[in-house]
Amino acid sequence: MLQSFMVAALCAAAAAADLADEETREAMREIFQSMRYLLPLSAGDSWQDAEQAEPVRDALQTVAERASLLAEHAQGDLELHYLGSALAATLRKALQRYERAEFEPARFLLLRATDYCIACHSRLPAHKDAPQAVDFVNGTVLVNLTLGQRARLQMATRRFDDALASLETLFAASGVHPSQLPGALVDYLIISIRVRRDFDRALDTLHRFTQRSDLWIDLRADIRHWLDVLREFRSTPLDPPTLALGIELIERATDGRRYTTDRRSLVHYVLASSVLHRFLESQPQRDELAHAYYLLGLSEYRIGGNFWIPQGELFLEWAIRLAPASPVAADAYALLEEEILAGYTGSSGLHLPEDERQRLQSLRALIGARPEQEL
Repeated sequence: MLQSFMVAALCAAAAAADLADEETREAMREIFQSMRYLLPLSAGDSWQDAEQAEPVRDALQTVAERASLLAEHAQGDLELHYLGSALAATLRKALQRYERAEFEPARFLLLRATDYCIACHSRLPAHKDAPQAVDFVNGTVLVNLTLGQRARLQMATRRFDDALASLETLFAASGVHPSQLPGALVDYLIISIRVRRDFDRALDTLHRFTQRSDLWIDLRADIRHWLDVLREFRSTPLDPPTLALGIELIERATDGRRYTTDRRSLVHYVLASSVLHRFLESQPQRDELAHAYYLLGLSEYRIGGNFWIPQGELFLEWAIRLAPASPVAADAYALLEEEILAGYTGSSGLHLPEDERQRLQSLRALIGARPEQEL
């Protein structure tokens, strides 16, 4: 079923593109306006006030409907279709929880919904911030969030320079131990490299960060390696974004790794993901598309920036379904199986849900693998 959907998605007609673009822009405007109302409200004490109930329900319903419309119009882009659909589903769950007066779960789901906006907005270069969101965070109660949370919302609303400034303040905060900053460092590199392509700012910030006296040896060594890579690629063109360039960057990242959780090659993986996302914009042929998704899945697992959205899994599964007879599919399946099994393994053994077991078995059958034992 998913495979037939993908074929239809990739072959979607372009005749209605202009209309869809206008409807998409209008849907995004309505999503923005609804979130402008919902997010500051959810961060304050009036989130569960009875007089707010009807406008909150209306806003949640509106944003869920418009997200579904975005997904419908993104049939030719697998990632955008997924992000729009998942955003709509998360907001519908938030609405259900809110209607049941489960205000804290509703608040949590609303905030998590912004992760889908971040994933969408941070894929490709953006050379200026969204002017309509200038006061979205800094002009509301959201300014009282932690610097890390504030930066995430600024990413979600395309205020990337504001997000960089928030993260830079966070990195200089003496009361925040570096062990609390891995996610923020990933966000900073994604904005600097994929969105802004501002290597000089990243070099300056990371150099200052290495001067902190509380960095442990490996973290300092990792960041110094990131600085070396950024200096190299500051003057090395990453255009045009080809599959071959993406492969080269992944190979260099893999060569530089010392162990599975090594962060030394993080910048290479972010660079590769930037090239590959832009390569997908060229609408490559099916086999190249599958190869790009495999490399993006590999990169996403190594970058490890978003635990709410399973982008690594999705990219690998799409690679398998797009070209199941290719060597890439076998490699994608091997990595996907390893990551899924590792995620469900604990001190009491493997507890793999039945839907995940069936998913892996169907993918294994698709590539013609004959495992020695059942999962």
